[in-house]
Amino acid sequence: GPRSSSYATDGTGVAAWAELLGRDGHAMSQLRTGLRSADLDPRETLVLLEPDALLSDEGRRVIAFVREGGRLVYGSGANTATMLALLRTPPYRSAPAATRYLAVSADAAVARDVGSVQTAGEGAWTGAGGFAAPLRAPGGRPLLLERALGRGTLALLADVSPLQNRLLDRAGNA
Repeated sequence: GPRSSSYATDGTGVAAWAELLGRDGHAMSQLRTGLRSADLDPRETLVLLEPDALLSDEGRRVIAFVREGGRLVYGSGANTATMLALLRTPPYRSAPAATRYLAVSADAAVARDVGSVQTAGEGAWTGAGGFAAPLRAPGGRPLLLERALGRGTLALLADVSPLQNRLLDRAGNA
């Protein structure tokens, strides 16, 4: 499957992470339709990792889902242009980046109970820009940005490698 796909079992897939979530009691389902026609329940979490494309109408639908109470975990990769469908002024991502991040906030919406994370060093946010930054490199650059949006939560991950099969067994990644 494609990079960061929950179907992919190679090193850059996230099938093992999806399986772990299911074993931990989180109901898991994979979208088999496009975001335009998907049933997005605002009581749930939508995980969108490294999409090839995200159209503006899809972005508006996803943001409406968050505002109604949903949680979006958006994992960025090299193609950060897709974030323009979600945010008018998205944060800036740069690479390479640190490989070790530490929790700096115990009240993170997405990364609760995570002490440290190891990445492949593929990217970090250059600043927080109005977001909370619960996971930061020792030098201060954030890996994860979060903020409330309406009744929901928007979480932006600059490097999805901690969730990928190749690094899932490192630090607090799992």
